Amino acid sequence: VAYNRAGQPQRVLDLSAPLIARTPGLAQVHEQRGIAYQALGQPEQAAWEYRQALFYAPGLVGAREALARFSP
Repeated sequence: VAYNRAGQPQRVLDLSAPLIARTPGLAQVHEQRGIAYQALGQPEQAAWEYRQALFYAPGLVGAREALARFSP
């Protein structure tokens, strides 16, 4: 969260990649990765991360709202 807020989305992706590889079910981490990908202008990857977040935590409001912005 802190790196996304500090405008360092690549740092979010770099630091979270090993964590997700070991423990893929961390919904909040997927959500933060979605935010990072959005900031980097990569909407397809962002949407995928939001879908992963919702797969693991269907009630995650932030991921659901962010993903809704990608839908027509």
